[in-house]
Amino acid sequence: PISVKLFENIIKSYAKAGNIVMISGHGIKELESICTSTYIMNKGEIVYHSDDISTINLSEEFFKVVSNSGDAQ
Repeated sequence: PISVKLFENIIKSYAKAGNIVMISGHGIKELESICTSTYIMNKGEIVYHSDDISTINLSEEFFKVVSNSGDAQ
């Protein structure tokens, strides 16, 4: 959708200008296209961090973390 692409472009240009952008969301694929680093939280705790998500599969990392915590259903 056009609105998603517009949002993505705004966020990327804001970050390119040297600003820090913090986004919270559940759409992992959408976040992968925008973010350069990531934190995964579970029950209010940071359980994963990467400064370079270009080298990882965020979906796989998320499911590993959830599976290891016993919260996978």
